[in-house]
Amino acid sequence: MSGLIDPGRITLRLSVDADVIVGADVRSQRPLAMASRFVGRPVCTVIEAVGLLHAVCGRSHAAALRLAAAAASDETIAADERRAWTIRLAAERIGEHLRELYRTESDAGRLDRARAAIAQAQTIARSGQMEDGAAAIFTAALRPTTIDVAAAAVDALTAADDATVVAALAADTAFERLPTITDRQPEVGPAARLGGSAAGSGATEAARWQEIVMALDTLAAADGPLWYAAGRWATDGGFAAVESPRGRLYYVVRIGDDGRLIDARVLAPTEWNFHPAGPFIRSLIGWRPAGDRRAAVLRRARDFCPCVTVEVEEGDGADA
Repeated sequence: MSGLIDPGRITLRLSVDADVIVGADVRSQRPLAMASRFVGRPVCTVIEAVGLLHAVCGRSHAAALRLAAAAASDETIAADERRAWTIRLAAERIGEHLRELYRTESDAGRLDRARAAIAQAQTIARSGQMEDGAAAIFTAALRPTTIDVAAAAVDALTAADDATVVAALAADTAFERLPTITDRQPEVGPAARLGGSAAGSGATEAARWQEIVMALDTLAAADGPLWYAAGRWATDGGFAAVESPRGRLYYVVRIGDDGRLIDARVLAPTEWNFHPAGPFIRSLIGWRPAGDRRAAVLRRARDFCPCVTVEVEEGDGADA
């Protein structure tokens, strides 16, 4: 998010004993529901604003609001517009994944190719239309990878959870900050989507490469996979669940007869992975990172795909 809006942050305080992480406290200061700032305005004018306000996964947010609002109004979205949203989401996934993969890249030539591909993906994500030569630019930025996604068991959040999540989100605004499903703390993100966990070494990197190739196939196909679901939950309410680059993103909205936004609740992927009892925190307990502990924790945090900056503080075992 940009401008005068504070993008927020996640603060981790580690408790360490004999170089082993024995406790971790997480505090999220991530702004919630940007769309709610536009309550009372025509939803058609809010969709693009929401996309622009989110510096990461902006197209996913815009798509979620558009789909949820259409469901609330019992509007059928035309096939060509649905295809345009699929193109936007595929291009956004390519751009976001490449940006993360090349964050620490040192090869100047590869960096230049990646920057060109990311810029191309961002253009396509905004327009919903493929441009001549785009595939060649994307392909030039890729490199083969033989890393497999970790096969460790993962409790992934999927479309099967939509009804539970939407009902909880509609009933309680606190669910936006601390989402909980009884007896579970699901994981989201590219690794989880492909059956692994971000806690597995190299799993997120491998998943990003695989998802880039899959997204390229989606851009080239006449019809792509449905990376979203939408429906009604009340007479004036609709929801959408969109598989953003960082995980499953939920919007639950209410729309008036005049087309104005009455209410908007948003549950971002970050809130699942960085829940105080969630998969990232659980992956830290009992871990003895090699080398620079703070740097190792930050690397693992990035693999869990936060949408804001992560800061790490340290205590000692007595703080656990």
